[in-house]
Amino acid sequence: RTDKGIYIYIAYGQSGVRVYKFVKEGEEQPEEPDDDDWVDIGDPEIVWAKEDLEGYYAWGEIFHAASGGNTLYEFPADEVGLDFTSPDNVTMYNNETYWAEGNGSTNKTAYTYDNYRYFTGSVSDDGEFVKFTKYSFDEGGKTVLDPEDDVATMRLGNGWRMPTKDEWQRLLNKIDAEKSTETEEGLTLYFEGTEASLFFPPTGLYKNQTEGKWDGGGYYPPTERVQIGFYYWSSTLCDQENSYQDPNWDRHQYTGGYVNGKNVNRKWCKESLAWFPDFNYYRMNGYDRCFGMKVRPVKDKANIPEFANQEKQ
Repeated sequence: RTDKGIYIYIAYGQSGVRVYKFVKEGEEQPEEPDDDDWVDIGDPEIVWAKEDLEGYYAWGEIFHAASGGNTLYEFPADEVGLDFTSPDNVTMYNNETYWAEGNGSTNKTAYTYDNYRYFTGSVSDDGEFVKFTKYSFDEGGKTVLDPEDDVATMRLGNGWRMPTKDEWQRLLNKIDAEKSTETEEGLTLYFEGTEASLFFPPTGLYKNQTEGKWDGGGYYPPTERVQIGFYYWSSTLCDQENSYQDPNWDRHQYTGGYVNGKNVNRKWCKESLAWFPDFNYYRMNGYDRCFGMKVRPVKDKANIPEFANQEKQ
């Protein structure tokens, strides 16, 4: 119990630590933002979490596999039956129903297309393209993750979510390259017009290989910078067109990329990529949705009383 008459309860669970405050009716206190959780880099709409969400996730999935082969840190796979509920009361369970399409088992085991929730192995009627479910550029398809497919929303709640492509690009545009530094420990970014900074540890990623093999990533072409990549998902499906000029490249100016699976071999999928930030060139690029990447959550300033009150004034 605090000196303001507020009772604070701390709950420990699979998704981390949650803090709840209870007050008597009529004695409600405005919620105070926790400055230890987020950084304001001067973006007009959002703040950024100081730390990554634990685990690596394929795009649109909210459960993760074990961190086998990861040289940075290790953790076990999510427990079978683990569940999370979205703000609009949609509950997802880590069981055979969730993984019925691509995985066909009871939990996440690898970061491959056959192990990807939205991959069925089906091909278009003309036999030319692989089709994914729910998120696509077809009429009626979705291109930004729903809350129940946003791992930050589901695991953290409290207004947290994955950043969109445009929000990542705004961060990249604000980077003060002269002040920002990179060491073996990670990348510290500073931003123009503010003294705020964000730290990104080198992450690597899990690529389309047996049992979700971890890959340190790296930079191409090689530079003097640390040779472990920084890989983070946005919540936006990639509509980037391929610009290869090689006459043998038969998918010039298509979106997406080739997909390999048990029932398909180098079949093109128009919606196989999602946007991620390329810290090498301060731009957004597309990468295979089945790969396991990290997530850095954001929160709308409209959901933080400190900023919401400023708007009213």
